[in-house]
Amino acid sequence: MLQELLDKTMEWKYTLAWAVILLGVLTFEVFTIFNKEKGDTLSEQVWSLKEYLKSKGPLGQAGLVGFVMSVLGFFGWMAFHFFGNAGV
Repeated sequence: MLQELLDKTMEWKYTLAWAVILLGVLTFEVFTIFNKEKGDTLSEQVWSLKEYLKSKGPLGQAGLVGFVMSVLGFFGWMAFHFFGNAGV
């Protein structure tokens, strides 16, 4: 019985930690959206990186393709990890 309680406590500790992290990111993003300062949102940061890489010619284009493929791969993995058979 004690071990079961400890296991649930561990789950809540990590759940709370992830909730705090996500809430912090969301709070910062909402603040930057209403702040109206140029270049402060995550989207604007990514768009700035994209423009920078495009300006670097063929090597920058390859970096841009690599960045996009990495992001797509990450979200593909995350979708499978969360909703596929990986968590079972």
